[in-house]
Amino acid sequence: MLHRITDALERGTRTLLHLVLDTYMFGYNRVTYHHRERLDELKQVIVVSNHTSHYDAAVLLSAFPYSRMHTVHPVAAKDYFFSTRLKGIFFRLFMNVLPIERSAKLHEAFVPTEEALANGHSIIIFPEGTRSVDGEVKAFKVGVGYLAAKFNLPVLPVYIDGARKAFGKGHAIPKAFKVSVVYGRPLHYEGDPEDREAWAAFAGQLREEVLRMGRAFVRARDNYSLFPPPGASPDGQD
Repeated sequence: MLHRITDALERGTRTLLHLVLDTYMFGYNRVTYHHRERLDELKQVIVVSNHTSHYDAAVLLSAFPYSRMHTVHPVAAKDYFFSTRLKGIFFRLFMNVLPIERSAKLHEAFVPTEEALANGHSIIIFPEGTRSVDGEVKAFKVGVGYLAAKFNLPVLPVYIDGARKAFGKGHAIPKAFKVSVVYGRPLHYEGDPEDREAWAAFAGQLREEVLRMGRAFVRARDNYSLFPPPGASPDGQD
């Protein structure tokens, strides 16, 4: 009984905090989702994205309906987000974050993540391992290939545009830049589930897809800005 009450309070608090955050981000940064129906079609999923900002996890988590939010977990560095007990409680409560031990061996690093996936939950993971300072998409680490191989789940590539300008590494406060989130088509791991080289190859394939989506989005955005249709907003994104 006590567990049910605690769980209900946790879910209620998380939902309320996200209502406040969503109101802020969607108003201040005009967060826009493209092809979000590709996410809605997947019951359980591994979401991967480029990573330039602490905004990234928030905007990806907010794309899920509130009813699903409690079974979706951003995967984040234990040494940063759980460096103190208070920080750990906050990020677990607010963002439903799962810690990853960056210095641990592969199988040891993902213990909480694997438990969540085994229980039917979804995860959000940034395979670069850290935020990109210059906006370039760095190499994707092998861990995402390992998880895709072990759990045979669809992996949904995502490209986030504008988050670095809005709240990149080193920013003290967020700035009013527009943030756009583009969902690709889900990819499936088809290699040997025990082959580390195949895991790495799949991670590389995911990175290439995120890069391709980024190029396509920037090209479309810039062309739209140059030649907006009559009555469209100046930045062509509203």
